[in-house]
Amino acid sequence: MAGLFLAGAGVANAAHFRFHTMTGQGTMCMRQIVFGILLGLALVGCSGEDIGPDAAQIEDLVDDGMAPGSMQEVELVFAFPAADGAKKLCKRLKAEFFTPVLEADDEGEGMLCRARRKMVPEAKVLGDYRRRFGAWAKSFGGEYQGWSIVAAE
Repeated sequence: MAGLFLAGAGVANAAHFRFHTMTGQGTMCMRQIVFGILLGLALVGCSGEDIGPDAAQIEDLVDDGMAPGSMQEVELVFAFPAADGAKKLCKRLKAEFFTPVLEADDEGEGMLCRARRKMVPEAKVLGDYRRRFGAWAKSFGGEYQGWSIVAAE
């Protein structure tokens, strides 16, 4: 009966561990396993079936007349129940080269952090902002509301 066990000199050198069958036949380097897993995940991510909310929003803007690849002023919006968390996020976004503004929400019960930046709207970048800045907002008690293009004044 073949089983797997991990053989190696120590955790610090995990990349050089090898998996062996109990019979001693065949070895597979940890690097090969990790590479195979990453390759499989990359191929699954390239299926193109779900373009995501940011790509769909960009497509809608292009359909409405926005020139693809053009510089736009993009505004990200985050909602908070209180000012403390919103202030913390605004400070972080300023360090990311956004121009943040703190304001009361429409109901007057919570706070919004609106952060603007001139950029070319790209789904990959906006998706990264959604994940990264959304996690920051959540850690401060708020949530990511979405993004929009600010109309020229």
